[in-house]
Amino acid sequence: MPTAYRYELWNGKKVVGVYTTFAPIIGEFLIVPWLSTYKAPYNKAFKEVTFKTIKCVVSDNHVDLVLRTRIDVRKKSKQQIALLTEGNR
Repeated sequence: MPTAYRYELWNGKKVVGVYTTFAPIIGEFLIVPWLSTYKAPYNKAFKEVTFKTIKCVVSDNHVDLVLRTRIDVRKKSKQQIALLTEGNR
């Protein structure tokens, strides 16, 4: 059974949504295509939206360090946030 990973969409003050995926996010950025691969025009560059990821310390007892990965949506529009929460159109 595949594991679903859930990441919080953080706007600097509160959580505004949740992004669910079957692959873990590794790195500093999450790049999401604006359209689905099947709906994108042929022989043209894809439009993409780049989201920054944040690592937050949940607990640190000097033996175990627990980090939480969040997606930073501070400077993103409501339409771009909806792209993450609802998926590609």
